[in-house]
Amino acid sequence: LARDVVRQVQQARRDADLVVTDRINLRLSGDEAVLDAVRIHQDYVAGQVLATELSLGEVPADAVDTEVEGLALRISLSSI
Repeated sequence: LARDVVRQVQQARRDADLVVTDRINLRLSGDEAVLDAVRIHQDYVAGQVLATELSLGEVPADAVDTEVEGLALRISLSSI
């Protein structure tokens, strides 16, 4: 699940036209199974997507809605 989260976040980065080396602030919400996987592998996820801050919980209304293995995931990211 954590690898699929990374893949979805990387796609959201591309869709937001961020440079591949940009550091980001990342906020995620969604299905508890997905969030649990991110909690367990937080360092991996943050490192792979260059997130300096990774928060789980509420996300802004403009977040990207997607799925990981059929489970809901909402992604909000911003470059810093």
